[in-house]
Amino acid sequence: MISVCYHPTKIVLVDDNKSFLDSMEIQLSDRFSCYFFQDPQKALSYLNNNYRVEPFFTRFISDEKEASQDFLNFDLRKIKQEIYNPNRFDEVMVLIIDYSMPSMNGLEFFRQLRHKSMMRVLLTGEASNELALEAFNEDLIDKFIPKTIPKMTEVLIETIEELQKKQFVKLSEMLFNTSSQASAPILNALEERGFAKVFEKMIEEKKIVEYYLLANRGSFLLLDQQANPSSFVLVNDEEMNAYLALAEKGQAPQWIIDRLKDRTHVPYFPKQAASDVPVADWATYLYPAQLLEGKERYYYAYIADPSICDIEPARVMSYQKYLQSQESSDVKLAKL
Repeated sequence: MISVCYHPTKIVLVDDNKSFLDSMEIQLSDRFSCYFFQDPQKALSYLNNNYRVEPFFTRFISDEKEASQDFLNFDLRKIKQEIYNPNRFDEVMVLIIDYSMPSMNGLEFFRQLRHKSMMRVLLTGEASNELALEAFNEDLIDKFIPKTIPKMTEVLIETIEELQKKQFVKLSEMLFNTSSQASAPILNALEERGFAKVFEKMIEEKKIVEYYLLANRGSFLLLDQQANPSSFVLVNDEEMNAYLALAEKGQAPQWIIDRLKDRTHVPYFPKQAASDVPVADWATYLYPAQLLEGKERYYYAYIADPSICDIEPARVMSYQKYLQSQESSDVKLAKL
């Protein structure tokens, strides 16, 4: 499943070995915002007592409650507004804790951690299947990485990215499951395996680091590391038929009607409703599309043009600027 949104989050790494922390700082800090702790007690105190970030889950719940139902009201419009939240990168989603530390081992750390929803990685100096089995059986960890494996840092980076995405998916599912607006049209697109494959390939190729759901069928606002915006548009046959009917009713030029009939192009109106745009002007709103077969037939387009994205760029903190601000203010380093 593709999550309703995704952006990088802060990583906490705890290890009593200062040389190891110094090495991880060099290798991780150009990709992730990190807090490094040499003292597990201080790390635990920070997370349990000082860490104050509004959870992802709560930011998309509408202030209005439905009188007749006990469901929470999931406000789709608030997802896009997350790009204006300068603190969105501060949420801690992944913890990486060394097992062998003199004052407290990694499993004891996780047992005392109050934030049970954070994804947890246990590092060990040497592989131990028994230790890993104990930790998994107690539901204390999500991943287990021996420091001695080849290309450990590469494995760690892949694990961080995997767990971040997994956490956003888990939280997205919670939003849908607790919302009265958990409708099939949203889930049908986001749960399509084919869609996930196409979307993730596009994310990698275009070097996208953030994305936010714009419509209930699966269209997204995309941001790269410099916060340059682009769009991913997804529509199904039902929507294409509606666009076609609207074009025919308005007596659109025949070539526009043909492109909609043949499904070679998809219309995309990011700033207004299709019905508010004269069909004679639809030429500038049509984009070459590709077919995606699944439970339904979908048509998708990647649109690189930033001018069509209905956002205020000056209000958006890019991930690149965020990482630079962490570096300059020295807040990323807490090796105490």
